[in-house]
Amino acid sequence: MIIPKMICEHIRLLSVSGKGTCEELLGQLGNYAIDQGLAKAGFTEGLLERERNFPTGIQARTGIAIPHSEQEYTITPTLIIALLENKTEFRPMGGGSMVPVEVVFLLLLNKEEKQVEMLGSIVEFIQDEEKMAVLKTAKQPEELLSSMVTYLI
Repeated sequence: MIIPKMICEHIRLLSVSGKGTCEELLGQLGNYAIDQGLAKAGFTEGLLERERNFPTGIQARTGIAIPHSEQEYTITPTLIIALLENKTEFRPMGGGSMVPVEVVFLLLLNKEEKQVEMLGSIVEFIQDEEKMAVLKTAKQPEELLSSMVTYLI
């Protein structure tokens, strides 16, 4: 189940049960993006295919995943952040053992040149334990996430 916690123009913060597999979770998030008019039909399949070929799990203090699909499916550039109530295992970026993920940063981008900047911003963000703690409690996340909007527009 997906429960919106914060919705602003280019960022969606969601609470998601996270039960099930990585594929089930990405299917839910992909379908959410389509249902919300953020992505075109085919986005979910593209997201799943890309995850199979290029796993996105990152073992940090908190397990993170940063999945995305091809830009052709994006209608509205958006960062969807899913806070998982139950950890979901993702294959790790670069190989190794499975990563128990607690937070998913799903990218819907329409400009390839913005991808590297956005990924850098997310990596910087997840390395800051204070920011991650604020994100998880979802107290005033708008201010916290506002710096990332510049990479989406």
